[in-house]
Amino acid sequence: MTRGQFGSASDSVTDRGHDRIFSLGGQWKPASRVQLAADVSYVRSDESMDRITFNVPAEVLAKLVDSIYDLTEAHTYSDLKLARWEAGLEATAQLGRGVHGVFSYRLSKVSDDKPYVADLSGKLDVVQLGLRWTL
Repeated sequence: MTRGQFGSASDSVTDRGHDRIFSLGGQWKPASRVQLAADVSYVRSDESMDRITFNVPAEVLAKLVDSIYDLTEAHTYSDLKLARWEAGLEATAQLGRGVHGVFSYRLSKVSDDKPYVADLSGKLDVVQLGLRWTL
């Protein structure tokens, strides 16, 4: 025996997201063979969604015993708030014709104010040291 379809319901939902970004950077050449660069940025993001409400009559829901229409917490899945600071420094020195030594450091710090699946808060330090050459 099939239960058939006893009706349908829909709801219009709005999802809102906001990103605020500040970024500043610059370069300085203190000597003919040395170049320095620095940058800093801040990003603040948040997102939210309206509550989902279905106007389904109780007698229709009673017939749909194998279905779950409880979406009362679905809007909280999109309730996100993140902040990220990043800062970087780079020094490049010309070591020879077409050969440069490069050192860089980058710090990234994330604050997850409303963790959902996992807390993304943390800090990452990246240090790079290398050679760059052109032919």
